[in-house]
Amino acid sequence: MEPSPGDRTLRLAGFPLILLIYGWVYSFRLTLYPLFIDEAIHIRWARDTLMLSPFAPFDEGKLLMWAALTPFFPFDNGVFTARMVIVLVGMLGLAAAMALGTRLWGARAGLTAGLLLTLMPLGVFFGRMALPDPLGMSLLLVAAALTVEALHSGRALPAFAAGVALALAAFTRLTMMVYLVVPVVGWVLIKRSNVQIARIYAAVLLTALPFLVGGVLAGSIGLEHASGFVEPAPVLQRAGQHIRRAWRWLSVYATVPLLVISPVSYTH
Repeated sequence: MEPSPGDRTLRLAGFPLILLIYGWVYSFRLTLYPLFIDEAIHIRWARDTLMLSPFAPFDEGKLLMWAALTPFFPFDNGVFTARMVIVLVGMLGLAAAMALGTRLWGARAGLTAGLLLTLMPLGVFFGRMALPDPLGMSLLLVAAALTVEALHSGRALPAFAAGVALALAAFTRLTMMVYLVVPVVGWVLIKRSNVQIARIYAAVLLTALPFLVGGVLAGSIGLEHASGFVEPAPVLQRAGQHIRRAWRWLSVYATVPLLVISPVSYTH
């Protein structure tokens, strides 16, 4: 369906304006907050990466934070730079949210989504800090927008890209892997009524899972080598050790959000 002249005007003028407002609001007096301890840890990890030691965050379940910050650390003022990286990534998430709203309900819905995301007080607070949560949220919005694009167009490429974005979101904080349940539920509920849509969900899931498992295994191997001690064991035995460690990480970080939202957590 062809967009109306009003929708075209919103896309050409309204969406860029929202992005500019977001950039101004989120970057205004960016160093006003004191440095939070978690931000300091992430900045240190980025500096460690520049010293060829990128595996420290793996034990904490935050595999991607250092990768987002590290390229910018040859520059001065680490606190401003780290926070500005998150603001820029947030603009990517904002664009994805507006594209998602537009694809589902039209340009006015996309504009409304952009305004809400830009002016939400909690978002303005956390979206200005060098934390993995706003980074992961932006990647989840990108994954959602690409999934909806794949569902509407029937093309496989956006589905594969959505799977990559979903895996990267989980890398920012492994507890975010709980969002893998979305394509799983979509596939289970729709596979009998609409095979094409079920295949899109399956493509998202089957792209995300190998990236996620492969990244965790790479982290386990990297931690072993970074420690300077490689156990003298046969290759297959060492591979088994890495698989068990990866399984332990994945099971722990997948369980945490489920425990938090379960009724049991409110009875103690």
